[in-house]
Amino acid sequence: MIIKTWPFWCLFLLSACQSDADRLREAERRFLKILASPEKIALTAGKDTLFLPMLPAPEDAAKSKTEAAALQTYLQKIDKQSLAASDLKRLDALSRATADLAAQGVAVSLEQFSQQITTSFERALTLDNKPLTQKLMEYLPEYVAQLEQRWPAGTVGARREIVQAASDVYDLLAKLETLTPAHLKTPFARARRAWKDYIGLCQSGFLAGN
Repeated sequence: MIIKTWPFWCLFLLSACQSDADRLREAERRFLKILASPEKIALTAGKDTLFLPMLPAPEDAAKSKTEAAALQTYLQKIDKQSLAASDLKRLDALSRATADLAAQGVAVSLEQFSQQITTSFERALTLDNKPLTQKLMEYLPEYVAQLEQRWPAGTVGARREIVQAASDVYDLLAKLETLTPAHLKTPFARARRAWKDYIGLCQSGFLAGN
């Protein structure tokens, strides 16, 4: 009987001896484990490749929410008073990231995600690769449709930064069009219409949250 229960007591003693700094490291490990590899759409033309960020599929987001909620409970058990100042900063950052993940199932905030989209379009403008720009314009309506399908349900806390980032991308579309041959007028028109729909999605979240 003693032999059978020994492993249990070992685990109990190890858990009891674990410091709050150790618990923080374990929480960080669990957070990284929850995160899936960021999904990206790759568009290639010649030697250039452009990556567009993508939100997780609904089923993946739901799983992340559940696991992040459990991690939140674990984090609440860490005694802040026993942590050093540097560890307190790590705990604060981890708690905020975990809260976003538990609420939206997204590893980064929607503001950060929106900025990543802007960065991708800025890169497209810098590359000035006509075939790549054409691919981007032709793909944009489908890209927006996927974003709409994967947009976190019940998002009413969308803030001004998300709307601004979407508007910035629309301005970048206009700049790209000035560098592109006239025969791509139709793909650009479709891309603009699609992106206006996305701006409307961002605005609806912002207005609902205010």
